[in-house]
Amino acid sequence: MVKQKHGKGTESRDKRDDAPLPKLDEDLLDRTLSGGRIGPAEVDISSDPILDRAKAALSKKAQKTGARLTLMDTHQAMMRGPVRRRKPEPKKTEMNFENENEFIDFMQEIAANVGGNALYDDSLVDELGKFLKSHFNRARAAETPSVPTRKYQPRKDEIIPFLREVWGEWLADDKLTKQVLKDNDTPAYNALSNWQRNNDLPDDMTIKSLADLNDEFLEWGYYKRDEVHRVVGALNRRGMKA
Repeated sequence: MVKQKHGKGTESRDKRDDAPLPKLDEDLLDRTLSGGRIGPAEVDISSDPILDRAKAALSKKAQKTGARLTLMDTHQAMMRGPVRRRKPEPKKTEMNFENENEFIDFMQEIAANVGGNALYDDSLVDELGKFLKSHFNRARAAETPSVPTRKYQPRKDEIIPFLREVWGEWLADDKLTKQVLKDNDTPAYNALSNWQRNNDLPDDMTIKSLADLNDEFLEWGYYKRDEVHRVVGALNRRGMKA
């Protein structure tokens, strides 16, 4: 019997026909179609260039998502290959400063180095320094010790020893003001006001008045929009124009 010769196309088809067909796990297919859970070890596809790429992608997807694959995952893996990870976000540089002045000096140095740029102005360094000092002053003013629970008792407490004992932390931080006393311990505020009619505060004790606070506030130089009314009022009381 004479062997029939085949052309190149026929021979290629014969070789493809002789290749083993991919094995299909019916249970695995049912779980995939129904959105079931599939572990990475269960993804077993016969060797084939396209299917091998899909297998790698599905295994990687299963490890990343807790072994929950869908039919869409399979389709995307067949079409696109392994899922690419996003590039990690760049790490932020951490810089430590001993105090706020070091930070201000550092920022002013950066501003000074933009000289020659069209956006640069000769006053930028000084104005940046004033702005940052205003920021730190505002933050520092907002940080206060906790308000004492003990209140002043007339005819029992003496006001100066009472303030040293009860409001000592506020005095040490230079945060005690008459307004704070008035808002939190009116009897202590009244006792202090009466005592100051005939006495001066000890040299080691500072209790700021509202005028003192406004003087410090005006020195900040930069203000938020909700502080403008306070600036105008403080300037008017001093006979200055806003």
